[in-house]
Amino acid sequence: LDAHTRRVLEANRAATRLFGAPADVLGGLPALPGLSPAAQAALEQLLAQARGTGRAGEIRLRLQPEGPLLEVSATPFRAEHSLLLLLRVRESG
Repeated sequence: LDAHTRRVLEANRAATRLFGAPADVLGGLPALPGLSPAAQAALEQLLAQARGTGRAGEIRLRLQPEGPLLEVSATPFRAEHSLLLLLRVRESG
């Protein structure tokens, strides 16, 4: 993710399966589209913390209230003078 816009720059095959969209469609979208308001607030806090502190963090959330519990981690790194976030999403369990 671009750390400032929080938009997807690249998505792997696992992300395309999880979100049911091809990588070229996910590119440019906000991080984890379609979240409930509570999950979106938790994600925004995670991303802000990773961006502000320079340290990785992790949360658990559901894309939708009845959906599977997911573990989401955000790890900041620099590439080509830009601050990026590696966002990992996997089913908890």
